[in-house]
Amino acid sequence: MKLPGAGLPALRARNFRLYLTGQLISLCGTAAQQVALSWLVYELTHSSELVGLTVLLLQLPIVAFAPLGGALADRFDRRSVLIATQIAGLLQALALGVLALAHAAAIEALLALSLLLGLVNCVDVPARQSIVARLVDRPADIRNAVAVNAASLHLSRLLGASLAAVVLARFGAAVCFLLNAGSYLAAIAVLLRLPRTPSGSIGALSAASLREGLRFCSGQPAIRRLFALLIVLSLLIVPYPSLLPAAITQWGLGHASSYARLMTISGAGALAAAVLIALFHDVALLLRVIPAAALLSGAALVALGLSSAAFLGWVLPLTVALLGCSITLVVSGSNVLFQYHVPESLRGRVMGLFVMAFNGIAALGAPLCGALADRVGLAPTFMTAGFCGLIAGAWAAAALARSGAATATTPAP
Repeated sequence: MKLPGAGLPALRARNFRLYLTGQLISLCGTAAQQVALSWLVYELTHSSELVGLTVLLLQLPIVAFAPLGGALADRFDRRSVLIATQIAGLLQALALGVLALAHAAAIEALLALSLLLGLVNCVDVPARQSIVARLVDRPADIRNAVAVNAASLHLSRLLGASLAAVVLARFGAAVCFLLNAGSYLAAIAVLLRLPRTPSGSIGALSAASLREGLRFCSGQPAIRRLFALLIVLSLLIVPYPSLLPAAITQWGLGHASSYARLMTISGAGALAAAVLIALFHDVALLLRVIPAAALLSGAALVALGLSSAAFLGWVLPLTVALLGCSITLVVSGSNVLFQYHVPESLRGRVMGLFVMAFNGIAALGAPLCGALADRVGLAPTFMTAGFCGLIAGAWAAAALARSGAATATTPAP
């Protein structure tokens, strides 16, 4: 029996295929840079809190400015917005590479450059999310395009972490930063080959235009509840990678290639989940899978907190793979459901809110978890976050069951 939503019809669109190629190259470089930066910060400071602070500064602007970035995506040509953000990201990566090559990468400079990229991302990420619907040939393919786009994101993280594992071990962090700068050039070349997208769904940027996206989301019960689940997971579960440099050091695995390998395993789990969503993105099915995945993510962190050194050989890779898979099922599945409902005129602003709830709140969670780990230990931190994930997943399962029927049958106009 053929499952609902099977197939990849979005790949028939030439513009969408072209865009995926550029995004895969660019985000692969970005993922390699982030692995290298986290390791470099921990190598310089031996502080999980400062690793978390790096993530915070990278994502903090999204908390305040992602809705504005989404409004920009609704107001202007999204292709032009993305070209501008790629140029800015290229300059930031070059600066990191030069500092690392000159052995002048002071922690203050690394934190400042992380904040700079965060400001770029608060415009870049909503534009990336909202341009996808413009690149397919048929409106019916939008959900599949969103899911395939998410799969390419996780594939890039997997490839980027694998690349970082090799480059960090042989050449150091500076080469990772310079490779990322080169990946931006490839992305810009691809974007220049895409047609301009229609712009001007809002006449001017204003507080009223920003409130329209919030009003739309608050009027959809299932979307409201998905946002609440995303916020809890982003605050407590999603930041777990910022604790891994300390964890592998404490467990006697403390070198850069071990950290990069764990990020590769997490990426493999995330990619598997994203491919499943791309193939089987039925709305009613996602409403059941998302809370179950939240429960799984909480259980995985509890298991990590309970692990002893004797079991690290198989528990740690398995747990990291399960976390990558379950987090992606929640985040990418929610993205598909949001895009299923949102009208085109509001797509950028709703995606701005989505990015704020996921990336932005995770930025707050990274230093929170890092500070807790530095003060009470890794195991209690993992277990506390895991139990919170279990509670959130159980609540979401009950709440989404009440609002799922309307969600499954009400697409965007």
